[in-house]
Amino acid sequence: MSISKGFGQIIQGVASQESGKYTRSVMYANAKNEEADTQMEVERLRDTARLAMGRQVAGLSGGGLQFDGSALDAVRESGIESQLEILQTRRKGSLAATGLRSQGKVAYAQGYNGMIQGFAGAASEFAKSAGSGGADYAAAGGAT
Repeated sequence: MSISKGFGQIIQGVASQESGKYTRSVMYANAKNEEADTQMEVERLRDTARLAMGRQVAGLSGGGLQFDGSALDAVRESGIESQLEILQTRRKGSLAATGLRSQGKVAYAQGYNGMIQGFAGAASEFAKSAGSGGADYAAAGGAT
């Protein structure tokens, strides 16, 4: 029986590694999607900020006001706030993508370790079988 247990452990170890590889690839794809979503959000924020600043400038100019002093400061402050929001959005997206990649790396490492455990367990089972002097082979009906 030790031989069949050994082969079972090999199969289990290889399956564990394949599962880790698959999970890693899914996590990496999710990270890429997160980065793409973040970039789209940044573009949306930029467009919204440009529109708002354009409306502010048009409102100031249309009212016959001089475009200087506190009016200019208000437009500048609006631009600065929008840039800060963009930076925060990028940082959140980058952190999320990094977290997903890290999860993928951990899953791959766990799968690899499972494979090593499977091979080590199989080697142990094969050694037990060799130590039994072929009794497993005879018990399985191999020697009649």
